[in-house]
Amino acid sequence: MAGASVVAMGVVSVLIIIFYLLVLAFSVAMYVLNGLGLMKMAKTCGLRHPWMGFVPFASTYLIGQLAEQNPTQGKKSWPWRHIALIGEIVITALAVALCIFMIGDMFNVMAAGGEYSEYDMLSLYGSMFGLMAPLSLLSTVYSIVLYIIYWKIYSLFAPNLAVVFLVLTILFNITPILIFILRNRQPVNRPGPTNDQWV
Repeated sequence: MAGASVVAMGVVSVLIIIFYLLVLAFSVAMYVLNGLGLMKMAKTCGLRHPWMGFVPFASTYLIGQLAEQNPTQGKKSWPWRHIALIGEIVITALAVALCIFMIGDMFNVMAAGGEYSEYDMLSLYGSMFGLMAPLSLLSTVYSIVLYIIYWKIYSLFAPNLAVVFLVLTILFNITPILIFILRNRQPVNRPGPTNDQWV
């Protein structure tokens, strides 16, 4: 029985390792596809620093710049690059703060002998809710902003498929694949560059 248990644990361990390797490979593939797609789109639109498509946070700025290439008819574009970048920075900062808080609380409990009192539990849940509530709200708002940005990019490079691509983005979160698919298309109805589009 003991031998069978060891074999079962070994098989489960191997399956877990394979699963994580597959997740890592998928993540790397999505990163590369997204970077290549954004870089090609940025070059096509004449934006400076297309390599930013491969840099965390900078790629979000570049996505916003691409969205600015497709303003609403007769109106000046919103500063999507700044909105997207600031949103990502704020959400990342809140998520890091939540992780630091949870790790710090874990160490406090370990230092106190590993037991939570009822007061400690209430205090912990209250503090976590205080961080998670704004994080959840901001994440929802930021997702909506990103959907608007991606819709503008899809409309710029494939206006006939923009709605379909947006639905695929919302339902399946395969944006890197869609960006890569659209990378070789020429933007349509793009206005002439303004000074702030080249920054």
